[in-house]
Amino acid sequence: MAQRFPQKRSSSADISRFLEQAKNLPTTTDTRQRLVFALDATASRQPTWSQARALHGEMFEASKDLGGIAIQLCYYRGLGEFHASPWGSSPGQLHEQMSSVRCMAGFTQIRTLLQHCLDE
Repeated sequence: MAQRFPQKRSSSADISRFLEQAKNLPTTTDTRQRLVFALDATASRQPTWSQARALHGEMFEASKDLGGIAIQLCYYRGLGEFHASPWGSSPGQLHEQMSSVRCMAGFTQIRTLLQHCLDE
């Protein structure tokens, strides 16, 4: 098993340099909170899909009370199929998008999903 600890300790100069770089990173003017709602829509999830859709519908309705939250529905299914909706804040729109998703046999695509989140 590979060593998971750093091979050397960071010096005070390294830490100061890192903090200076972090301070100079661009900031966003969008103050809304964002949530990527990610789903595994592969065939193995089909037996519980209807129940999950109903529960998530309730969650979307509850999210409208949070105010200022933008949600993006993402899911993967099939062979290399990945979908990401536009950002939205309407519970009805999100529920409609969720209702249109159908499970399909395929591989889990966690890496694709996580890369998408980083890119957002």
